[in-house]
Amino acid sequence: MGLRHAKTIKEIHDKRFGSSMYIEICSIDCDQYESTNLAMIPATHHDYVQFENQLWEETEGSFSIRILTEEQGKNWKQQTHDHRAEQYNY
Repeated sequence: MGLRHAKTIKEIHDKRFGSSMYIEICSIDCDQYESTNLAMIPATHHDYVQFENQLWEETEGSFSIRILTEEQGKNWKQQTHDHRAEQYNY
């Protein structure tokens, strides 16, 4: 098991609440539309890897994910930014 997986397992253990955890997904698509989304998944390394793999298959453009604490998840607010609209002033 690599260092990345060991760090992820520790982070899951530290940030889970009950048997769940919050995941924040930050993505930007080919039209330069940037957004954040929130997901709640089972707090296991297996489910985390499956979730990440599903994002690789389904997400248009680049993305990053991070595990949130329960408090961060409960206080989370969606953010969006349309860079193309900003560029063309619409």
